[in-house]
Amino acid sequence: QLKKLCYNRSKMYEIEIKAHVNDRHKVQTILDSFAVYVGSCHKKDVYFKNNCNNLQIRIRDQENFSVQSTEPKKTILVTYKRKERLKTDGTMEVNQEEEFTINNRESFMVFLQDAGFVPVLEKEKKVSTWKYEHVLIEVCTIPLLGDFIEMEVLSETKDKKTLEAIHNRFLLILKKCNISETEIEDKFYSELLAEKK
Repeated sequence: QLKKLCYNRSKMYEIEIKAHVNDRHKVQTILDSFAVYVGSCHKKDVYFKNNCNNLQIRIRDQENFSVQSTEPKKTILVTYKRKERLKTDGTMEVNQEEEFTINNRESFMVFLQDAGFVPVLEKEKKVSTWKYEHVLIEVCTIPLLGDFIEMEVLSETKDKKTLEAIHNRFLLILKKCNISETEIEDKFYSELLAEKK
């Protein structure tokens, strides 16, 4: 998984922000000038929801193309996130994520359905990834929604001082990429896709 190339993961908070991108090629060229290119990946997600307790689980079929290998690495990831939206000068997501791989997608889907989960959303992402200092940067294309830049930092804490420092780092990267703060998106992708559909 590309994230694991950037830093070791443990029980930490994912601090994230995303913004719309009008010229993907231009942004990628700028990123090449100051960040380290890691690779690309293709993600196909199916979201399942349990209406009894409002829990949501994601199954992701992912192909990673790293700079170290010519052959893609295929994985099936199951993810459960505790999501929180925090606003500073823009909007950041603060997530606690539980994630594991599975070998048999069909058997796990049977388990989910027996546990009361139903599929509610599909999403596809084509992603190019860079790292800059401790920030993971992804430029994504999502059908129906367009292009985005996503930035993520893993943090052991989510206190105000830490969040402000991370937010300022995100804004600096946006500025380097010539992306206005007005392009920051405060909605989840699932909300944006629901609006489109």
